[in-house]
Amino acid sequence: MISGSEAFAPGATGRAAALFCFGVLVAAALPVLPSWPALAILFLLSLVLLWRLPGWRCWAAFPIGMLWFSCHALWFEHRAWPAERVGETVELVGRVVGLPQQQGGRARIEIRSDRSARQAGVPARILLSWYRPLDWFRPGEDWRLRVTLEPPRGRLNPGLFDYQQYLVARGIGATGRIVAAERVGPGSWTAAPDRLRQRFSDWLQAESVDLEVAALHRALTVGDRSAMEADLNDRLRRTGTAHLLSISGLHVGMVATLVGLLAGVFATTALFGRLLPERKRAMLVAGLLAALGYAALAGFSLPTQRALIMLLAGFGAILWRRPIRPGHALVLALLAVLLFDPLAPLSIGFWLSFAAVAVLIWSFAWRADAGGWVVGLLRAQWVLAIGLLPLNIGIFHQWAPAALLANLLAIPLVGFWVLPLLLLALVLFAAGLPAEAVLAASEQGLRLLLTGLGWLAELDARFAGWSLPNRASPGLLAIILAAAGAAWLLAPRGWPARPLGAVLVLPLLFPPASELGNGEFDVLVPDLGDGQAVIVRTKNHTLLFNTGPGDGARANLVDSTIAPLLRQSGAAGVDTIVVSHRNRDYSGGLAGARALWPDANLFASFDGPGQRCAPGRSWRADGVEFLFLHPSPRLPDLGGDSSCVLEVRSAAGSLLMTGGIGATVTRRLLANGRAAPVDAVVLPGSGHRDGFDADWLAAIDPRWALIPVAAFNRRGLPHAEAIERVEKTGAAVLTSADCGALRLSFRQQVPALLEAQVIKNRRFWRASEACRQRLALDRVPAPTPRGS
Repeated sequence: MISGSEAFAPGATGRAAALFCFGVLVAAALPVLPSWPALAILFLLSLVLLWRLPGWRCWAAFPIGMLWFSCHALWFEHRAWPAERVGETVELVGRVVGLPQQQGGRARIEIRSDRSARQAGVPARILLSWYRPLDWFRPGEDWRLRVTLEPPRGRLNPGLFDYQQYLVARGIGATGRIVAAERVGPGSWTAAPDRLRQRFSDWLQAESVDLEVAALHRALTVGDRSAMEADLNDRLRRTGTAHLLSISGLHVGMVATLVGLLAGVFATTALFGRLLPERKRAMLVAGLLAALGYAALAGFSLPTQRALIMLLAGFGAILWRRPIRPGHALVLALLAVLLFDPLAPLSIGFWLSFAAVAVLIWSFAWRADAGGWVVGLLRAQWVLAIGLLPLNIGIFHQWAPAALLANLLAIPLVGFWVLPLLLLALVLFAAGLPAEAVLAASEQGLRLLLTGLGWLAELDARFAGWSLPNRASPGLLAIILAAAGAAWLLAPRGWPARPLGAVLVLPLLFPPASELGNGEFDVLVPDLGDGQAVIVRTKNHTLLFNTGPGDGARANLVDSTIAPLLRQSGAAGVDTIVVSHRNRDYSGGLAGARALWPDANLFASFDGPGQRCAPGRSWRADGVEFLFLHPSPRLPDLGGDSSCVLEVRSAAGSLLMTGGIGATVTRRLLANGRAAPVDAVVLPGSGHRDGFDADWLAAIDPRWALIPVAAFNRRGLPHAEAIERVEKTGAAVLTSADCGALRLSFRQQVPALLEAQVIKNRRFWRASEACRQRLALDRVPAPTPRGS
C-alpha cells in the first residue's frame, strides 16, 4: 500500500519534470504574455541555474516551462489572422484535417494550409464553413479554396464557454467561410486513420435507427460529437455524464482492461512462444495495443493521450519489473502532453482530465483494496464529486447533484455492455462480416441508459437551485481554499482534523452576494453577437428587455447564455419580459424565455403575446421606476420605429433602452418632452448612422452609450459617424464587440460603475486596447446621480 504523499513523491528528475509543468501552467494562467525583456530575464535565469548554481539546477525547469509556453503563444499570436485584414478574400491550397462536419445544409472543416499560403500570411490551421456546399469533403483531401477570413473570435460573457479560448487551444489561427472550392487531390496515406474514422462514423449513422443513439455511437467510437443535439447535451450536462458518453481516458482504460482479460483467457505459451512466455505479459501487451488502437480511433484527443501515456508508463514498469508510483505516471503524462501541445492548458478538458486522475490517486493510493468493485465505484464517484468541486463550481459554474446516481448507472452499462458490443461491431464491419445484430444490442443498451438519464435529468431540474446555484460567482481565493479543503477532506485516515476541510469549501458553495438596497439596481448587457438582451435586476425584481437572437422556436441563446447569466447574478427567475419589436435579433428567444419563465409579465410592441407597450405605462419595484416612452397605441407597425422604449430610473441612477427606433422617433420623443438626462443609454439600431438625432442625444446627455453588436459584423456597425456624434457629447461609446459583456451598477450615495468583461478577465488572446481606450474617455461622474 502506497501513502498519498508517497504516490506523488518525486526524485530529482521527477522534481524537474514537475517544475517544468508548473512553469507552463503558471504562464498559461497569466492574464497577459510576458514582454520580450521579461522573456530575456527568464532565459538568463534558466542559464544561471543550469551552469552557475549546480545545487539549484532542477529549478531551471520552472523558467524553461514558462518560456516554452510563452514562446509558443507568441508564435500563435504572430501567425494568427490580423484584425486589419478581416473580411479579406484569399486563395489557398489546404488539406482537410480530422473529421469534416456536414449537416444541416452546412459543411464545417478544419484546413491545414500549404507552405505557399503560410508564406502569404495565412495561418497554418483555419476553421472554415460552407453554407449549402456543392461537394463533400473527406479527411486528408487536398482542396483549392477561395475563402473569406477573419480572426478567431467568440462571444465573451462571465462564467460561460469561451469559444475564442477553445479556438486558441486548438491552434486555430483564423475562421472564415468558403466562397468557392475545387478538389485537387485525394491526399496522402497519412490520412488513412481519419478516413477509417469517417467510414465508421457514416456507417454508424446509417445503421442506427434512433438519432440520439447514432450520435452517441459516433461520439463513443470516433470522438465525433457533431450530431449531438442541444437537448442531448443538456441531458448529459445535467446528469454529469458528458465525460462518459464521449471518448475519455476512462474508455481507454476500459478497452485496455477488457482486451487484456480476453488475452489472458485465450493466451497460451504455445501461442506466444519465447516472445511472451508469461500470461501476465500477454495480457499487458494486448491491452496496450487495444488502447493504442482505440486512441487512434478517437483521433488521439487530449484525454486519450493522457490515458495512453499513463498506461504506457504503468504497463512498461510491470513488463520490465520496474516500480513506478501513480503520481509519477501522472507527471509523465502531463509532461508529454505539454511538450507536444504547450497550449493544451487553455482547454477545459485538460484540467478536468488531469484533475480527475490526480484526485483519484490522492484518494486511493493509500487505501488497501477492499470492498469489491461496487464499493470502489461508489467511493470513486463520491471522491470525484468532492475533489472536482473547485473546478466544476468555481471555474466552470456547473454542478450536477444527479451525477452520483447517473454514473453508478452509466459506468457499468457503458463499460460492460455498450462499449464492448460497439467495438465488436466495428471490428466485424471492418472485416466485412455481418455486424448489424451486435450493433442493435449496443443500441438497446444506450436506449436503456438514455431512459434512465432522462429521469435523472428531470430530478435535477427540480433541484436546479442546487445544480446551478443562484448566487454570484466565487472569487479566486474561495476557489483556492476549496481546493485545499477538498484535498484535506480526501486525505488518508489519521490526517489531522479532516472535517475542517469542509469549512474551507463553504466559501465556494456560499460566496458573499452583492445585496441590492431599495432604489439600487444592476444592469447586464450580455455579448450575444448581433442580438440584444438587457438584464435589469433590482432587490427583488428582474426584467429582461429583449430575448436575444433566435429562430423564434428552439434555436436561441436563452438556455445557453441568458439563463446562466441570470443565475450567476443571483436571480431566481424573470419577473417581466419586454420584447421591443419583431426583429429576430431582438425577439428570437421569446419562445425559450416563455418556456423557462411562464409566469413572467410580458410586454411587446405588437399584438399577440402579453400587453402592449404604451407611453406612460409604468410600474415600480423596490424603489426603481420602469416607464415606457414609446410607441403610441395608434401608431401602425413601422418595424424598428415601433419599438418599445423603456426608461429605468431611481435615486441611484438611470438607464434608457431604445430597441430599434430611428432618428424620426428620437426627434418625436424630444418634441414630446420624453428626453430626460440619463446615465446610460443602449443606443438604437446597434449604432446605425440614422438611429438617432443629435439634438435628442444632447438632451439625454448620457455618460455611457452601450452598443450590443457582433465583432466584424457584415453591416459595419456601429457606424463611424454615429460613434463620432456620440463622442462629441462627451459620452464613452462601449460595444460588446470590443468589451464583451457590459455590467452597470447603480448604488445609493456611490457613483455609478461600469465593468467590461474583456478588462475584468484579461487574457493574451483577447485584444482589450479598444475597450480600454474608450473607457479612458469616460467623464468623471457628477456628484448628484441623474436619477435624482
